[in-house]
Amino acid sequence: MKIKFFAVIPVLLLPFLLSGIVKAQSRVGYECGTTRALNELYKKHPELKTSYDQFVRDNNSKISEVKGKSRVYIIPVVFHVLHQYGEENISDDQIYDAIRVLNLDYRKLNSDTVDIVPEFKALVGDCSIEFRLATRDPAGNCTNGIDRIYTHETNIGDDYSKLSQWSRSNYLNIWVVKSMAPGVAGYSYYPTAVAGAMSFADGVIALHDYIGSIGTSNIYNSRTLTHEIGHYLGLSHTWGSTNEPGVACGDDGIEDTPISIGWQACKLTENDICYTGIAENVQNYMEYSYCTRMFTKGQAFFMNITLNNAIAFRNYLSSDSNLIHTGALLTTSVCAPEPDFKPLKNIIKAGNTANFINYTWRSHADSYEWSFPGGNPSTSDQASPSVVYNDPGWYNVSLTTANASGSRTKTETHCIYVVAPWVDFVGPYTENFENTELASYIIINPENNEARWQLTGNAGYQSAKCMMLNNIASSSDQFYFNRLGGNADAFITAAFDLGITQNASLSFTYSCATRAGRLNDIAEELNVYATFDYGSNWTLLKNIKGIELANAGYCSESYLPKANTTWTTKTIDLPSNISRKQNVRFKFEYIASDLSNNIYIDNISLNGILGTDDQTNPLAEFNIYPNPAEDKKSFTLSFTAFKDTDVEMDIFDILGNEIYQLVEKTTQGNYSREFDGVSLNLKKGIYFIRVKTINQMEIKKLMIL
Repeated sequence: MKIKFFAVIPVLLLPFLLSGIVKAQSRVGYECGTTRALNELYKKHPELKTSYDQFVRDNNSKISEVKGKSRVYIIPVVFHVLHQYGEENISDDQIYDAIRVLNLDYRKLNSDTVDIVPEFKALVGDCSIEFRLATRDPAGNCTNGIDRIYTHETNIGDDYSKLSQWSRSNYLNIWVVKSMAPGVAGYSYYPTAVAGAMSFADGVIALHDYIGSIGTSNIYNSRTLTHEIGHYLGLSHTWGSTNEPGVACGDDGIEDTPISIGWQACKLTENDICYTGIAENVQNYMEYSYCTRMFTKGQAFFMNITLNNAIAFRNYLSSDSNLIHTGALLTTSVCAPEPDFKPLKNIIKAGNTANFINYTWRSHADSYEWSFPGGNPSTSDQASPSVVYNDPGWYNVSLTTANASGSRTKTETHCIYVVAPWVDFVGPYTENFENTELASYIIINPENNEARWQLTGNAGYQSAKCMMLNNIASSSDQFYFNRLGGNADAFITAAFDLGITQNASLSFTYSCATRAGRLNDIAEELNVYATFDYGSNWTLLKNIKGIELANAGYCSESYLPKANTTWTTKTIDLPSNISRKQNVRFKFEYIASDLSNNIYIDNISLNGILGTDDQTNPLAEFNIYPNPAEDKKSFTLSFTAFKDTDVEMDIFDILGNEIYQLVEKTTQGNYSREFDGVSLNLKKGIYFIRVKTINQMEIKKLMIL
C-alpha cells in the first residue's frame, strides 16, 4: 500500500473512552494540532520525509523475521514529573497505574478486547512488549523510576520542557507536565526524527491528567501513553502521518490495517468510507476514536522490528546488558528518600511563623532532621514543622531524610525571606537605581539558575543603571538555542508609605526584546502586583504581553538597549485596596517563553499628591533623629498633627518585646519629644518606634550604636 508522507510531527492524543458511547463534552478543547517548533523542524529538515519512508519499508521487509518468535521485549522507563508542587506533581501510585495500563495493552491482556468487532478479532496482536520502571538511574544509583523536577516549564510542555533526559539508549523517557499548547494532550516522535540533532527531544511528553486511570487522570484518558509510545516505536496513525483525521483516506504502511479516513468518534458500523465493503479499524490504538482496544498483528511485528533497529538506539533498549544496567528486571527496591520541601509562603513578616510542607519523594522517610539557621526553633524532627523568624533577611533551610537504605540532604539557599516591619520610602518617590544597591529589594529566582533580575550599570533609560533580567545563556548550547526560557522570575521593590499620598499611581519604564519572529509566537508576559500585608496576598495590577511587551522588537542576540532603543512608560492608577496604605511593595514578575530575550526596567515611580484626609491620617511627617543614635543614645520623635488627637507611642526591640509606652493627647500642629536611651536601658541594636492613633499606625526603625 502506498503511504502518503508529511512532516515528522507530534501527535495529539484525545481522550480514549473505554465504552462505545461518545461523550462529546469529554472532547472539548482537544482537537488535532501541531506545534510551531515541529513545523520548523520539518522546514529545516525535509529529508525526514524520505527517512521515515525508508524506515517503514525496511521494517515491513523484516516482519517475517519476527513472526513465530516468542521473545518478549522489556523496555526500561523513567517518568520525569515537572511540577510546581501542584496537582501536576502526581503520585507514585498514578504512575504505577500507567505502567499497568501499558502492559495490559501491549500484551493483549486488556479485558475490553471482548468488545472488538468481529471483523478484527482475529487480527488483534500481542506486541510482546513490556514496560518496567527502572530501578537504577544512569549513575547506577537506586531509583523507583520516577524523577521529580521543580520548574516553570511544567506550564509550557514542549520540547524544551524535556529536562534531565536520561540516556535515550537506556531508557524510554516520559515527561509529565501541567499544561501544553491548546488542544494538545501529548506527543512523541518517530525514531527517524530524533536520530540526530533532535535527540534531546526523544521520548513522550503528556499532560498529568492523561497518565494512568487514577489520581488526576481517569479511565477515559488512560490510553494516551499507549498511543504515543506507538509513535515512539515507529507507528503512524492508521490514516497516515498527519494530525487531521476525517480529511482524506490514507495508509500507515501496515498490511493488516485497512486504509482509513481517520476517526474522532466510535463508529463501529457503516464505517467503510474509503473502500465499500471494507470496514475501517476504528478501535485501533493509533486512531482518535475514543474506543480504542487493539494493535493489529502487523503493527505488533512492526514495533518488534523497530526494537531491533539501530535508529535512535531502539535496538539497545531491551538488550540484556541494558536491562541489567537499568535494573529493569529487578523488583523496585527501597531507596533512600529524596528530601524536598517548600514554605507555605516564601515571604513573611518579621516575628511571624513560617510553615514548611514536606514533599519528600522516591521512598518513605523514617526520620526528618531540619535545620533552620536564624529560626526558632533552629532544628526539628517533625515531617512538616513551623518556625518563627524575627530578624529581616533571607534564610537557608536544610532537610535530611533517612530510612534503612540511607539518608539524603537538601539545602535550599534563599528559601524564605523575612520582611522588616518598617518602610523604606514615603511616597511620592521615584527609584532610578542610580544610588541603589538593592539592599531593600527582594530577588525571586525559583529555579536558582542564571536567569535572574539584577542591577546593571550600562543600560538605563536616560541614565546608567536599571533592573535587568537576562534570558540568554552566556554559553553556546546547540539544542537549547542559548535559551533560559521557561522561567518565572521576579523582583519585589522596597516598601513605600503611601499613607499621605493622594491619587496614588505607579509608573515604570521598560524595554524588552524577543527572539520570536512572528507576532503569534510572542508568549512571554510581565505581571505587576502589589501587596500591603508583607507579601501574604498580592493584587494583580497589570498584565503586559505580546507586542505590547516586546516593544524593542526582534533581536537574535543578547539584547542591550542603545541610544535609539524603544522604551515604554506604563502608569497604573492604584486601586482603593492599595492606595493610602502604609507598607506597600510591588512585584514585577516576568514569565519567559522559549523565545524570550532580555528585559530592562527603570524609573519605578510612586506618583500622587502629598496631603492628608483628617479622617484617615491625622498625623504626617513622622520622623526620628538622630538615627542612628550615638553618645547618650538620646533621640527625638517628631510628627505633624492635623487635628487634636490621642497618640500612642511605643518602643519595641527586634524580637517584638514592648520596652516603653506613652499615650499623650496632642494638639494640632508640630509635635516633638526627646527620649533618653540610657534611662530606657536601650542597648546597642535595632528597635522599632510605633506611633498609633485610632485610625492610623506608622512604624520606623531606630538604630542605637
